[in-house]
Amino acid sequence: MYVLRPKVTWIATDLRFESNSFLLHLFPSFSDLHVRVAQRTDMSKKAAKAEDKAAKAEDKAAKTDDTKAEDKAAKTDEIIEIIQEQKVMDIIWAKLSESITPLIEIIVSKMTASLKATFEEMMDQKITDRVAEIKASSDAKWVKINSELEVINVRIEEADIRSRSKSLIIHGMPDQPRFDASTISQTELNSRSETSTTVRPDDSSTAQTGTTSSRRNQRSMELLESFLHISRTYLDIDLSADDITDIHRIYIKNGKQPAPVVVEFFSKMARDRILQSRKQLRSAPAIRDHPIYINENLTKRNAHVFALARRLVKDKVIHSAWTLNGYTYIKSDDESRPRKILLQTELPQAMWSAQAQNVIDNP
Repeated sequence: MYVLRPKVTWIATDLRFESNSFLLHLFPSFSDLHVRVAQRTDMSKKAAKAEDKAAKAEDKAAKTDDTKAEDKAAKTDEIIEIIQEQKVMDIIWAKLSESITPLIEIIVSKMTASLKATFEEMMDQKITDRVAEIKASSDAKWVKINSELEVINVRIEEADIRSRSKSLIIHGMPDQPRFDASTISQTELNSRSETSTTVRPDDSSTAQTGTTSSRRNQRSMELLESFLHISRTYLDIDLSADDITDIHRIYIKNGKQPAPVVVEFFSKMARDRILQSRKQLRSAPAIRDHPIYINENLTKRNAHVFALARRLVKDKVIHSAWTLNGYTYIKSDDESRPRKILLQTELPQAMWSAQAQNVIDNP
């Protein structure tokens, strides 16, 4: 064993330099180790070959990439040189124009339609907003104007009522007294007639006007005589011509009855005396066949309201209705307090609309 140690040591030291057969011959028990070493050796060789192959492939790929890059750059330069020629540029531009122009037209058309729709929508919105603003402003102005007009109408109505406060309207009064009991002195009639018929001899137009005025005055005198006769005979009120400032007929399209007569009094006191005594006409036998009615001279609006109220009384919707100083008053029942009516809408709501239509259809 002592003799063999140096040999084993030498063999172990130079094992990598000896062949596999010699090592197997000396150490048969190391066969497995031999196989493993051989496998590792083969694997190392294969790895080395693979590395060489990969390196060669990388070198080849690098050369190929460089070659391709160079070829590509060369081709690019060649293409740029070709494109820079004027003929080529003209051809390219013509081709581009043929292809791009329709696209541009389509894009412009779509953009134009979109802009038009947006603009129209914006303008419509602005117009709508402006119209709404103007309408709101005009509505506010109309409300203000209507309010002011209503105030003006009320004042006009009140002024009209005051202007009629000294007058009465008489229905059924004849032009002349039905009896020969004149209450106007002949001297007074002659003086009025002479005053109204005075004419200048050198002015024909004035003479014609004077004749027309004389006829009117004659009719007025006949009406005055008839009214004074009625007041004295049927109302027991002794009035004179000085108590009357004006008397005339209101001609309407109704030939069956005499036209209404408006009598203007000098004082409201005289007018009220006639109005308070008018009920005596109901019991006068001489005019029973030709009744005469004396009423207040109402404005058009108040006359309409009073007509509606009388229709409601007739239909037993309200208890009574009458006028006083130009206004209409009603009582809903016998125990209720009188109520002043200024507008037809203040009458019972369930009835006034239908009654208004009836009054309009059958005045």
